[in-house]
Amino acid sequence: MKLLLVTLLLICVLGAPMSGTLRIWQTSDIHGWVDAHPHQHMTEGLADFLGLVETEKGMIDDDEATEFLLLDSGDQVQGTGFSDATDIDGSFIFAMMKHLPYDGMTVGNHELGLPDTVKMLHDHASDLFTESDLYVTTNTIWGSNKGESQEDMKPLGQTRYRTMTLKKFDMKVIIFGWIYNFDHDIADAYVADAVETINSDWFKAVIEKEKPDFVINLNHIATSDPQNNNIYLAQRALMPDTPLLLLTGHSHQFRHANCIAADGSTDPQCFMSEPMCYLYMFVEMDLHFTRASGKWQWADLPSHKSVSAYTSSFTRAVGGAEFETQQSKAMQAEVDQMNRELRLDHVLGCSDKKYSRTTAPYGPDKESSFLYFFFKVMEKIVYVTPAPATPTVSLLNRGLLRANMYAGQVTTGDLYTIIPFPDDFYLLTLTGAELKMLLDLNYHPDPAQPVERESRVDELAFSANYAELPHYMLSISPKDIDVAQQYNVVCTKYDSAVFVHHLNLVGPSKPGYAVVLYQHKIDPQDALKEYLVQYMTC
Repeated sequence: MKLLLVTLLLICVLGAPMSGTLRIWQTSDIHGWVDAHPHQHMTEGLADFLGLVETEKGMIDDDEATEFLLLDSGDQVQGTGFSDATDIDGSFIFAMMKHLPYDGMTVGNHELGLPDTVKMLHDHASDLFTESDLYVTTNTIWGSNKGESQEDMKPLGQTRYRTMTLKKFDMKVIIFGWIYNFDHDIADAYVADAVETINSDWFKAVIEKEKPDFVINLNHIATSDPQNNNIYLAQRALMPDTPLLLLTGHSHQFRHANCIAADGSTDPQCFMSEPMCYLYMFVEMDLHFTRASGKWQWADLPSHKSVSAYTSSFTRAVGGAEFETQQSKAMQAEVDQMNRELRLDHVLGCSDKKYSRTTAPYGPDKESSFLYFFFKVMEKIVYVTPAPATPTVSLLNRGLLRANMYAGQVTTGDLYTIIPFPDDFYLLTLTGAELKMLLDLNYHPDPAQPVERESRVDELAFSANYAELPHYMLSISPKDIDVAQQYNVVCTKYDSAVFVHHLNLVGPSKPGYAVVLYQHKIDPQDALKEYLVQYMTC
């Protein structure tokens, strides 16, 4: 009898695969981009991506040594008319993403900033997703009781974690979904601290119960954010040998990084990856596993590459195979129909040139700067007339403009991609000295900490390089600020909260600063639309 049991055990062990490859395709920060990028001549949209995924999965299904997962790291909505011109932001985007065979998705900050979208994700998840545990929100919690125990917390999404078994390898996988410590108010939900969650008895019990061979974290957290490595360290303390993958998002950059262990060394069983945004590209990653002593380990750190949304790149990704499918054609027909229903191709006006959002509004190239152009929109459309005795200036976040404006026809669809976020204008009345204090935020972005140096505004080295543009841009040159002059400062509601908080910490009149709704009640998107119609006819 003992001999029989030993024989059966040997058969099971020897018959189990000892190596295998997991191919992962990762998207993040799609922001409603379902219909390609015609201005950049990137012709492949979400429907084409569906065809590509179906083609790839078909090939991998026939490969006994390879498995495939499709995963997304959040911010599915806000950024195009397909998302933002619908009754509920993102309803059409989730309907389109439902066509794709995702194995895991998580939430981003842009979903959380939209009350109707938050409610839709929670109340109608069964209509939005093909499986009951696909949308994973481990630390984004439904309800308002921030004091409840981890055991009592309910997810905003469908589940706080998801498990699956890769059948070709008999590998147990667990998926978590994290977001950074989002401190803005969320309708009917809140964010629990990720590391505190991992250190909780609830999380430890999950790991003990599921005993995963491999952990995937869908992190709507920028790769450069130290919180990712803190998540890794907390998980590594519980799982000393388990491979950990952090699929990051939020920064809109193509990035990858190693995980740094507590002793400062690189962990060979942990990796981070981020795939840029707007479906400009996705990340393809191959993870080569080997099994020894019953444990799965990476043979080496994951090999990864970006695949851009060009036909040639998509074709190469599947070895030259045709990737248009019946399902992808049907999906594209849905996208085209919605484009007509929303009138996104309606022409508002014509631009004489390309206006670049990455060019500074000061200096020799200012005529090509979209910010410089938009400051003229502010003067013509937003500012009240006649001009009051106190001069009016604009202080705008460079992120207000999310896309360039290109030469030729400018459509309603372009308008939504340029300024996707509706936000009222607010007014601060400040001295020039106080205005310079706000510009100091370009050097010390944490308003909770005082600025311990004199203003360096006059030393700004403005550059056409977007990475070097200051975060907050003024409609007049900072050198022309009169510190004794009083100014009416127009800004968006979102930025006004940052400005007031900063001034109430460091300003001479602290804590007496406040903003009021600007008397001309128009948002940036409508202001640009009105300017196009009035001054840029075709």
